[in-house]
Amino acid sequence: MKQEKRKRTKRMWVLGIGALYFLIVAAATVYSQTGYLQNLPVAVIGTAEQGVVPNSALVQTPSGVLLNYVEQQDGPWGKQYVLRQKLVFHTQPVDESHTFVSDAMDLEEPIALFVSTEPVYDGMEVCLSEESVEEWDAPIGN
Repeated sequence: MKQEKRKRTKRMWVLGIGALYFLIVAAATVYSQTGYLQNLPVAVIGTAEQGVVPNSALVQTPSGVLLNYVEQQDGPWGKQYVLRQKLVFHTQPVDESHTFVSDAMDLEEPIALFVSTEPVYDGMEVCLSEESVEEWDAPIGN
């Protein structure tokens, strides 16, 4: 009789721990798909038209000029988009708001034309604006 009661108690503990684990995973999934995504900075992506990019896609640093682009990765709950920065060497102003960047023509990933927060840094997770999502699969330069 005692042994049967111990088994029942042990089963209840295991079921309780399993239910708690399920609730934690469900809560994390809901949060990652709602609240977490809403708090990410928004990035507008586009292409470099013959190497010309808006100045908002560039960051001046003491070590040189960085070009912002977005890299798509597989995350724990689907696709995630990460802002990357590439040091560029050959730049030439085109007008007040655009710069020619020779390295932009060789870049396969889309360029981050605008990011809704400052400062931006390499490895920062972003969400794409609605118009950017439609352009994601479009080839660079089109």
